Amino acid sequence: FVKVGAGTVTFSGDATTANTYTGLTTVTGGELDLNKTGGTNSNSLATGGSIEVGNGATLKWLQNEQIGNSANVTVDSGGTANLNGHTETLGTFTNNGVFQTGGATGIGGTLIGKTASIYWNAGSTNTVNPGGSVTDNHIEITGPSTNTVQGIGATSATSGGFIQLNTGGTGLIFN
Repeated sequence: FVKVGAGTVTFSGDATTANTYTGLTTVTGGELDLNKTGGTNSNSLATGGSIEVGNGATLKWLQNEQIGNSANVTVDSGGTANLNGHTETLGTFTNNGVFQTGGATGIGGTLIGKTASIYWNAGSTNTVNPGGSVTDNHIEITGPSTNTVQGIGATSATSGGFIQLNTGGTGLIFN
């Protein structure tokens, strides 16, 4: 699936109908919203395949757990990935553009790396909003980039944002 041009396309549906599409989804313009309801089973996935977000494009979550746990998400320079306060578990997350956990409210959002790594590459902007988190056993930050983990501040969040390293990987690497 390739999303081109301005405007918004939404992947949606209910948890009773499985989405069997596992191919690469590419967003080259506008916004792709992930809004399939239902929880964490295979029927609740907006897509089981990997996603690439191009320059000037946005990938935005409207529900939790929209992508397959072994899928990869790559955000190119000029692209945006916005968890919008939701939770996502996936394989590898590579950001060369803009990533934020909290969305419009600036609160919450959790990115969980499942099978590989989280990469915040040179030139990227990464924000873990209050109440949000990024968790994996390998997180690599390559500079220069702008990386912010926000405290509670004036928000209604009950905790500050955080980065958590799990056991079994190569840890936190700064290059």
